[in-house]
Amino acid sequence: MFESLLGGGSKQKKRKTLDEKKTFYDYRYLLIIMFFILLFIGMLASSINPKLMSMFVLLGMFTCILPYFALEYFEFAKYKKMEEYFPFFLRDFAEAIRSGMTFPSALRMTAKIDYGALSVEIRRAAAQLSWGIPFVKVLRRFGERLKGSKVLKQSIAIIIETFNSGGDVATTMDSLADSMSTIREMELERKAALQQQVMIIYIVFIIFLGLLVGIDKFLITRFMSTFQTIEQASEATQSMGFGGFQFRAEDYCDYAIASPVCGFGRMFGFSGDDLYYKSIFLLMALIQSVCQGILIGVMLENSAKAGFKHVAIMMALSLVALPIFLG
Repeated sequence: MFESLLGGGSKQKKRKTLDEKKTFYDYRYLLIIMFFILLFIGMLASSINPKLMSMFVLLGMFTCILPYFALEYFEFAKYKKMEEYFPFFLRDFAEAIRSGMTFPSALRMTAKIDYGALSVEIRRAAAQLSWGIPFVKVLRRFGERLKGSKVLKQSIAIIIETFNSGGDVATTMDSLADSMSTIREMELERKAALQQQVMIIYIVFIIFLGLLVGIDKFLITRFMSTFQTIEQASEATQSMGFGGFQFRAEDYCDYAIASPVCGFGRMFGFSGDDLYYKSIFLLMALIQSVCQGILIGVMLENSAKAGFKHVAIMMALSLVALPIFLG
């Protein structure tokens, strides 16, 4: 009896560990909190040196914001893979039920088959069944763990309702598998039709980067040289004792509000009289990268998370091309 109590306690402990296991993704919001903490420290440090503000902002971007977006994208990609394998799981499960297996036996059998990222959750459900947890409760927990995908969560809910009402679960699973396969084919067709639009967006973005380089090389540089000529002429007339106005080109980096922008540009090797403009151009390119990348994700997958991959590609192009051609 004492051993059975120990065994029961151990079983309860394992069950709790399996159900409450947290991943790094569950703590992803701490990255956002850390970013604002770094931002606050940067604001305090800017009173000592204005350049420190941009350093802390950049540190927060690379250590908090980018990892947060990466976690969101990887989680989105994982659920997309699960949705891709889920129809095969449903068909195998339905076939096992038709062969005369019980629902728990059918689940244990399918747990031995490889369904990619979905296999981990199926094996977890099979392990819970081996501990004596009711089949419906196991399915409910299975659906809760798949809540990141609306399609998977609703499919599990339909199976549970069919099971509780005494309906034909195998037929329901086949219907769900056919529906999900049809939806998947429609999504692939839509993505193929929109690939041309995605290419156009990338071409427009590259043209935008070229325009920024052209504006700096031919327009801003010409303006700065003109300002320097006028400034030198003004200083010459003053030194010879003649009256007239005194002209001096304004450096926006001297302003406190623009100092973080210039500090951000210096981190990428920008310098010179047009430092402020180069820094602004880089920020414009990064903002454009975020907006167009998210737009592509919404177009292709109906989700902003799917655009994080394109955001990363465009930001990488901006951070490589502009420092080379503007630096």
